[in-house]
Amino acid sequence: MPESLHFNILTFTDAKEKHSFWFTQQEDKNLYRFRKDVVPLEVIEHFGEQEFYYTSFTVENTGFYPVEKSVIPEYEESVTDDGEIVTKRVHNSAFTISMQKKFYNWQIQQYFRAKGCLVKSDYILDSEVWIQKENKLEDSLYNLYDRFTLRVQFQIISKQWELVLIYDGVSKIFKQSLSDIDEDIPTDAYRWLLFEKEFYHYQRMPDKVARNLEKAFPIWNLKIRKALNETAEKPDTSNKYFKFKEKITFLIKDFLKIPQFEDLFRLQSDKLLKVPEYRVGGVRSSMNDMLFGEEKPDYTPLFGITKNGPFDFPKCKNIHFIYFVHEDDKDIGELVHRYFNKKFDNFPGIEQYTGKKYFADKELGCRFKDKENPWPEINEHITNLKTSPDVTYVAIYISPFSRDTATFTQQGIYFKVKQALLNKGIVCQVLDANHAREARSFVYNAINLSIAINAKLNGTPWRLDEDPKDELIVGVGAFHNRVTETKYIASAFSFDNTGKFNRFDHFFENQTKELAGRIKITVKQFTSINPDLKRLVIHFYKTMKQSELAPIEKALHELDLHIPIFIVSVNKTESTDYIAFDEASSLLMPYSGTWISFGENKYLLFNNIRYRNKTFKPSAGYPFPLKIKIDCNDKRLLKDQKTIEGLLEQVYQFSRMYWKSFRQQNLPVTLKYSAMIAEMVPYFEGKTIPDFGKDKLWFL
Repeated sequence: MPESLHFNILTFTDAKEKHSFWFTQQEDKNLYRFRKDVVPLEVIEHFGEQEFYYTSFTVENTGFYPVEKSVIPEYEESVTDDGEIVTKRVHNSAFTISMQKKFYNWQIQQYFRAKGCLVKSDYILDSEVWIQKENKLEDSLYNLYDRFTLRVQFQIISKQWELVLIYDGVSKIFKQSLSDIDEDIPTDAYRWLLFEKEFYHYQRMPDKVARNLEKAFPIWNLKIRKALNETAEKPDTSNKYFKFKEKITFLIKDFLKIPQFEDLFRLQSDKLLKVPEYRVGGVRSSMNDMLFGEEKPDYTPLFGITKNGPFDFPKCKNIHFIYFVHEDDKDIGELVHRYFNKKFDNFPGIEQYTGKKYFADKELGCRFKDKENPWPEINEHITNLKTSPDVTYVAIYISPFSRDTATFTQQGIYFKVKQALLNKGIVCQVLDANHAREARSFVYNAINLSIAINAKLNGTPWRLDEDPKDELIVGVGAFHNRVTETKYIASAFSFDNTGKFNRFDHFFENQTKELAGRIKITVKQFTSINPDLKRLVIHFYKTMKQSELAPIEKALHELDLHIPIFIVSVNKTESTDYIAFDEASSLLMPYSGTWISFGENKYLLFNNIRYRNKTFKPSAGYPFPLKIKIDCNDKRLLKDQKTIEGLLEQVYQFSRMYWKSFRQQNLPVTLKYSAMIAEMVPYFEGKTIPDFGKDKLWFL
């Protein structure tokens, strides 16, 4: 059945043909400020020319100057010297798009405040609406709110004004006031406060809030969770498309498609905007294929690797396994040992993944006793380890803590173990004892462990079904660890076009010269083996500025390489502002590989495991699309549709190179690996990674 795709967008017109806006030349923080090139000419003529003017929109004020204008501009036609008819908007025939957009946002915010909702503007001045919901936990510290964003935009998708409806999830506000909270929360953990139905930043609160802290209620955040040592909530694995559509349908039905709202805006329909066919494309089905042992293809990692083995074995000669396990979890350690040692009929042993005989070095193993704080015992054991230079060691750490529910302190132990072993030249594979005990069939855990161990030892579980090309792909990702408040660029994750990993390095934020230097070294190393490099593709975590691109161009120029540099900006989180629903499917999730153009060189890429003519497994999840923007230092190449589609396919393929498990991720590993590094390194002593770890995927 063909897809029937619909954006999370409604189209509308103004309920009135004209408005009167009230202007002043006097600065006032309670008014809306506009530059002189945005306001009507009448305002400049009345007050005289200055840089900014201020308006209360339709609210009358004494001494203000009113200007009435249409909301629909006039147009005039002219003929060029070539005989082409050109239609142009008549200047000053209506309020500008910029002014109307802010006016509509202001109206939306006023409307929802009158409805008793909480309202704030986000960082791009969209309208954020908080609607209280029932909290079924009576003893909870918090009130719960469904949070929505309403974004006004003009003719991005259609030929009309558009309202993008975004469901942002649930936020929590303390039931107790800031003054009454007796938990030991450091003041720098507070970010936003609710005071008399308005939001105020804690560090910038005005006097009226500071003098009435008994009326100010903190909004929960991750730093507060850390301070209270709260356990993390388990990830929601249900269908996100259902929930998103259910929530925005509720918003439309109860708040938008009602007379009070339609007194302001006339919705063209209460149905979501259909995606025009010319905006829709898809990757080739062959992009799902990967190569496994003996170069045999398969589109499913689980079947491919269990039938054919890995594409390439690790090159180490001797592999010994060391177990770190709490005495209460020795049954799990023994379970892993028996699976790896071919004691179960449903698993061929880890030798199928390493190409080497399995051996557990029991003399070097560690059975610790303190479950709440095992770090001192483990650290002492690692410090005193006596290893052989002729052996490659793999540590199996059976963690007594679940990553999903561990406290901040407990999570820190996991990272300390990783770093201490890296300092000894040992990669570590962690297994959650509780998850292992709850597993319906441990064979899948054994497969995931074996895939990751193969990769950590510089093997290749699988690769892309692509002929090697003279191109280099580098992933650059900046990620903010909100728990530790550390910003990193984890970068120079370099690959060839088959997905073969080369090396990575990491930097702090704004170290763009160091980043360029690392890319220069990476390119130099690559071209020493592949001298005919044709292009450099950079998967970047945001839209790259010219100031960030310039040092990279300079570095390539110094290498005498005059090649195109494609910047493929991939949102590091799934797109929740623009999404689309497949209303021809009960799942609502579009087919994997579907892409939608929503602006100049901007795309949504749906990346999941819902394939045409294949059975979908709900356990695989329902990821939202990636938001992608493509740029190039040679703008002419951006007009080549085949090149653009090839770059989208490359992002799609690189999401299939995730070797932590056989479950596919929707973020390409060029950026996914950066996120994993950014999560771990802030916990490392000195916030550095030993050189031993920079050409290994130890963090899987």
